[in-house]
Amino acid sequence: MIIETKEIQPVISFNEKHLSIKEIGDVSYLPVPTQTIETYCNTFVTRTNFLFVNGKYEKSGLLVGDNKDLSIFKQYYLYIKYKFFFKTKKYSGIFLWYYDVWSVNYYHWLCETLPRLFELKTAYPECLVVLPISFKSQPFIIDSLRILNMDVLWIDSTKSHSYSKIVTVQTRPAHGDVNPIMQGKLNSAILKMCEIDLNKKPFRKVYLSRTNALYRKVLNEAEVIKIVVSLGYEVIRAETLSFMEQVQLFSETALLIAQHGAGITNMCFMQKHTKVLEIRNEGWNLQPLCFWRLANIQEMYWAYIIGQSISIPSNISDMIIDISEFKEAVTEFSSQLNLTRKTL
Repeated sequence: MIIETKEIQPVISFNEKHLSIKEIGDVSYLPVPTQTIETYCNTFVTRTNFLFVNGKYEKSGLLVGDNKDLSIFKQYYLYIKYKFFFKTKKYSGIFLWYYDVWSVNYYHWLCETLPRLFELKTAYPECLVVLPISFKSQPFIIDSLRILNMDVLWIDSTKSHSYSKIVTVQTRPAHGDVNPIMQGKLNSAILKMCEIDLNKKPFRKVYLSRTNALYRKVLNEAEVIKIVVSLGYEVIRAETLSFMEQVQLFSETALLIAQHGAGITNMCFMQKHTKVLEIRNEGWNLQPLCFWRLANIQEMYWAYIIGQSISIPSNISDMIIDISEFKEAVTEFSSQLNLTRKTL
């Protein structure tokens, strides 16, 4: 079964001078991979999440580990090691299987794992979703599964597992490769199940802070917050809210300013024609345009500004914002009501 997809639109920018950055052109036209629902019988999954079908290694399409090519020697080694020297739990029936080590992250759960599980559950409503019991430590995972009425087989990830039949989404996603069709279906389902009134006009102006994060922080955020508060923005720390509270708050948000990070994923719940200003770090090739992709799916205006890394630019570097540039950009961003999408 082939999952429907559609083309991603070109990137847009708030600050014209950044349109010359080479990495944007490289990333913005990456195709969304074709994705299919596949059924496998007589499966064996190692505790490191490698899939074998009838004793033969099968690329499962997960982001980590299973997505890699393995030599014949490595395949036989893994199969023999985990099949005969570690405990294996056997299950009979049909199970829905799609997760990886990144799935416990808010963005990767909502934009990579959960859309595919929702697609599987829609096709096989009577089947259980397979997830490691360690995922229970993340309240947003528990809450989102409950909202979508997904029943789960919680497994011990320290053991290998054998299933008579599994159904999975066969794909080769890279970080940031959002499937437009699946993501749109998931977003709509969550908003519906949370009884969000989409006829209510968004009114909030939100600045999302990463003060409590371990990395990728704005070191002069006190000055940044002073500016946004003066323009009527609320300062929100997403990690202090429940999943339901985040869905409600961001469905009411008209303008969002946020740093690149998991919290900005909540733009999934913002309405069409709302606006997002993303604060990005230097080193574009290290920060995918995943939120630009989300903006295109939601038919939102997406813009960005760049902070200066205090060390060698990387995806996790802390940064400093040029305050005068930020004030000018945010003032303009907040005042424009009817924006024309610009393309490269």
